[in-house]
Amino acid sequence: MAAEEHNRNQETGKCLEKYKKVAKDFMNRSDYETASYFYKKCLDVSVEDGSLKGEAEAYQGLGTCEEKVMNIFYAMGHLETALEKAIEGHHDEQ
Repeated sequence: MAAEEHNRNQETGKCLEKYKKVAKDFMNRSDYETASYFYKKCLDVSVEDGSLKGEAEAYQGLGTCEEKVMNIFYAMGHLETALEKAIEGHHDEQ
């Protein structure tokens, strides 16, 4: 898989783009379990790289997947974490 190769080569941005694309493709097919798997991969790569923006986007994707399968409690948790990471990342940029 191209994303794994980008990750091995420390091309985090390209890796995240590939994983997000695959996750969105599964979301479009209503395969939320597989989409969640790829959003978790995005989260792992983002944490390893220290990318708060990437973490926020991954948590948002995870929250959306949980919302689609009516796991509202988990959806809210992921979406709140996404918001926290986005705010934290915004403060770090200033």
